[in-house]
Amino acid sequence: IYTLLIILLSSIITTQYIFKVVLSSNKDVVRRIDDKQVAKITKISPDTIIEMFSYGCGYCEKSEPELDKFEKTLPASKKLIRMHVSNNGGLGRFAPLYATLTVMGLEPKLRGAAFHAVMQERKDLADPTIRNQWLIANDVDVAEYEKTEKSEQVKALLQLSKQLTEVYGINGTPEYIVGKKWVTFTDREWPAMGKQLMSLLMNDKPLEK
Repeated sequence: IYTLLIILLSSIITTQYIFKVVLSSNKDVVRRIDDKQVAKITKISPDTIIEMFSYGCGYCEKSEPELDKFEKTLPASKKLIRMHVSNNGGLGRFAPLYATLTVMGLEPKLRGAAFHAVMQERKDLADPTIRNQWLIANDVDVAEYEKTEKSEQVKALLQLSKQLTEVYGINGTPEYIVGKKWVTFTDREWPAMGKQLMSLLMNDKPLEK
């Protein structure tokens, strides 16, 4: 419980830092990533927006309905991917849960339940015992989960998450990687934020705030 409280406190501090310091100063809200760094990412299409999130991020949970609405406005050739941060202090703690549920095809269905368990019920879903109890409560076969967790598909997804976190310098959540070139925080209310993401993806430039 102590570890989870530290994680949640870290999430709150990170969110407050983003909104009170970074956004208020308008410093580095939108970053253009060097082409050499972008070239390291070979498994992601430039027609993609990636939300780097964490189950331990309250603002990520709050933004889910708006992000769902935004996804429906994307052209057929473009797509939105949600990717859990990795190696980012406490917030990356739940990446194995995300990766395993994703490979099992269950992550979209259980995303809301995972947010609720961590943020509202204060459950440490990185603890195997607590996690397994949560899996059972959500009708997930624990034996199948544990088998999948050891699979090469999960390892590959975790490696991609780690690579994205490191290459794009992700240090808060949610952050958005757009078209492989841009990284941005949420610097405006939705749906205006959706227009910003769309401009970065379609026009290769940010909007004026």
